[in-house]
Amino acid sequence: MPRSAVIKHIICLRCRKIAEVMSTDDPRDFEFYKIGLNLYYCDKCAKEVGWWTAAGAVLLDELPSNSLSE
Repeated sequence: MPRSAVIKHIICLRCRKIAEVMSTDDPRDFEFYKIGLNLYYCDKCAKEVGWWTAAGAVLLDELPSNSLSE
């Protein structure tokens, strides 16, 4: 029997912004970045805490490639 996609809520660790996503979706499509197991930062908070640094993007492979030029 095929498995169906599950709806889940992801919440920013810092500001508590919520997004409702399907289990098959990439959180980056909703401007959320996974920083750990079930831990996320929204786009705004990721920039404020330094998650957007080029070194972090290379080491953690969490940011889209076009964001490195910003």
